[in-house]
Amino acid sequence: AQRADPMTRVLAEPKTADGSARIEHERERAAQRADPMTRVLAEPTADGSARIEHERERGDPLVTTTVLLHGFLGGPSSWDAVCACLPSSERVLRPSLMGHGRSDWRDAASTFEGEVDRLANALERENTGAVHLVGYSMGARVALVLAMRHPTLVARLTLVSVLPGLQDEDERRVRARLDDALAREIVGGLPAFVARWESLPLFASQRELGADVRARHRAVRLSHDEAALAHALTVLTPGRMPAATPRLGEIATKTLLVAGALDAKFVAVARSIAPLFPDARVRILPDTGHDPTLERPRELAALITENAS
Repeated sequence: AQRADPMTRVLAEPKTADGSARIEHERERAAQRADPMTRVLAEPTADGSARIEHERERGDPLVTTTVLLHGFLGGPSSWDAVCACLPSSERVLRPSLMGHGRSDWRDAASTFEGEVDRLANALERENTGAVHLVGYSMGARVALVLAMRHPTLVARLTLVSVLPGLQDEDERRVRARLDDALAREIVGGLPAFVARWESLPLFASQRELGADVRARHRAVRLSHDEAALAHALTVLTPGRMPAATPRLGEIATKTLLVAGALDAKFVAVARSIAPLFPDARVRILPDTGHDPTLERPRELAALITENAS
């Protein structure tokens, strides 16, 4: 395909001096000629501080950048349907989180905070200024901790199906052990793990989606390296996430908490933690389960746009 379209390329496993991360570039569109504000960076940054997919950069370059963090087993393409509904004037960045895509787990961070700082470093090198940080599920937990550790990088915060970590030490140990066991299951066979994952009651509402939609997302889930994905699960488990609840009052930025009405646990979490933020609202999407990026992309995009104003 690259012969037919010389503007299309993907960098395969660019290595860096410290191996801290890499940047994947999906497409240098020929539209750049027609729209000089559209670009896709062609080379990794000096230290390869994160792999970032650049969706678009059009219009006023001073417009706040939107950064979208995917969930476990997802990737930058998990946001495709949402991005299609965002205003074309927005600059959108979609990082790949550790253990997902082509990343090598041996190069990855060994702590939750390390992954957060890696992403923060990438944003600083992109000269984004303060961004609208959006995360779903695992990505929402990463976004929440990033907003606490690097508040000057976050102008707006949208958290979709978020869990603010666990405070009780016994609960943390139990959850870490459970996710470590799941990680071993991944290494034993990713297809079987994905099949089990998709059968969880948490994702029951996704069975109502079209077969083509489910097939596309299953392909993303199956595209990851088993060892890298297992490492990500052990590091980014809620059992090893810094407990955020006691520090939510420090997040001064305008925050939106989103959950699907069919996802009772995360609806309750959103409503319970919202009063702990200085400026937070809760929006519940009707007839939606745990993953609004998949089930209600248009409605989620509207909420993201609303929170950016």
